[in-house]
Amino acid sequence: MKTFIILASLSSAVIATGVVLAVLAKKKERRMKEALKEQEHRLYEEKVALLINMSHELRTPLTLIMAPLKRMLVGMAPQDKNHETLSRMYRQARRMKDLLNIALDLRKMEVGKSVMKMEKHNFNRWLSETTEDIVSEEMAEGIEIARDLDPAIQEVTFDKSKCDTIILNILINAIKHSQKGDTIRIHSRLTEENMVRVSVSDMGQGLGDVDPAGMFTQFYQSPTERYGSGIGLAYSKILVELHGGRIAAENNMDRGATFWWEIPVVPAFMDDASIPSKAYLNELMGYDPGDMADAPESEDFSTATMTLMLVDDNRDLLEFVREALCSEFSNIILAESGNKAMGIIAQDKLPDIIVSDINMPDGDGYRLCKRLKSDEKYSHIPIILLTARGEEQSQSDSYRMGADGYMAKPFEIDTLMEMVRGILRRRAEIRKKYLEFEDEGAIGYGSNEEAFILKFNRIIEENISNTELDQQFLCKELGISRALLYNKMKAITGAGAKEYITRIRLEKAKHLIETSNLTIAEISDKTGFASQSYFSTAFKAYTGKSPSRYKAEARS
Repeated sequence: MKTFIILASLSSAVIATGVVLAVLAKKKERRMKEALKEQEHRLYEEKVALLINMSHELRTPLTLIMAPLKRMLVGMAPQDKNHETLSRMYRQARRMKDLLNIALDLRKMEVGKSVMKMEKHNFNRWLSETTEDIVSEEMAEGIEIARDLDPAIQEVTFDKSKCDTIILNILINAIKHSQKGDTIRIHSRLTEENMVRVSVSDMGQGLGDVDPAGMFTQFYQSPTERYGSGIGLAYSKILVELHGGRIAAENNMDRGATFWWEIPVVPAFMDDASIPSKAYLNELMGYDPGDMADAPESEDFSTATMTLMLVDDNRDLLEFVREALCSEFSNIILAESGNKAMGIIAQDKLPDIIVSDINMPDGDGYRLCKRLKSDEKYSHIPIILLTARGEEQSQSDSYRMGADGYMAKPFEIDTLMEMVRGILRRRAEIRKKYLEFEDEGAIGYGSNEEAFILKFNRIIEENISNTELDQQFLCKELGISRALLYNKMKAITGAGAKEYITRIRLEKAKHLIETSNLTIAEISDKTGFASQSYFSTAFKAYTGKSPSRYKAEARS
């Protein structure tokens, strides 16, 4: 009886201890989350204060530039040889003033000191009057602006000042991508949904490789730098959405691009209304954790079988992130410096993705990123860099070093996980394309990965008839270990080296069956299969048909 009582007491004590530890762990996690949020808010307010102070400081010298320019232009004949140059200078100075006002206006919106001044206006008349000055200016520059306004549009309720900003930003963007002799067309029309849509079409190069969704964030930049990277379009998106509308861009059928925006003829609110308070400056810069957390494209992509490496000299942060993400990965490797991370990776313990701080005393994140991306053995590993430094410069430096992603501290765990998942999902899609043997030039890996796989393919092509072509042969040719070859091939193509070689041999065999008069036995020899029976078995497993049947159908 005593033994039973002792055991029951011990059992109760163990359970109570477990409960206490669980409660303490939860409290610790909650405290760390609260501390991170508090730090995020403090840093955000400090950045905003700096931005607002700079905007105020710049307004004075800008005034001292604009005022004399305007006086000079008023007293100068349009035929004067300096009139065109001074007019251009004044327009650009006015544009700078408008950009400074964006920061101040957004701050007013954030603190609830801005309202939507909803009034009825004849929409087409407003559109003509608002664009008239720019039409006149650009005609003098050799760019024609034509207007085609839908007479079905009558009175529309909207905030005139904010819509002035929207149309001018979009029109200026079109002008930026036009040249002398081009025509920009402004259309208005009434949609079936009782929305009024304004389209601005240019004759430039078109969107090309630009992401239409991403271009409405401040720092978006396409590889060809055709569109994006300014704050005008990002600010316009915010203003359109405040009206309950939409904004988008698309390529024209012949040349150029069309930017359009639409707002309801009858808005959800008719009277002046306070603008909801939120971090509009974060939204302007494309930082919206809510949007990323709700992104549907990566939510069904699992990372449960993958390995994550975290690199940071702050042990508490490492442990916190590991605890938060441990259910998302099969393994999480921790390293307290860039040099320690490289030491682990050099032992062929390759993660699927790395998240690293930049500022660390023993090998910083930039150096780690550069070493990985410049080494053919490890260049396939994606890396995200974290920093508390100034955003624009750090982001530029990160991508220059070859980073696959960048995030400023403090960050939300959900936001970081969505970035990680998004990068890994895109890699998985690329691996699928490799296994389907799509055009390598269109696949989208970085130059290091492309160089490796092209070299790998070249070795196989040159030795495809050699029955000794196997992993050992390739390791010797590439100068890497068998484990590293397997890990790198799995990361880039999703298949091991042996499976990949077999696929290339079978694709070559299909091509020879379709285009040559060789016998099945000769094709088996030319593609490096040890025996015709093994070739026939592998070919049927790959295509669902025997080589002879495939040949008969290909020739029919």
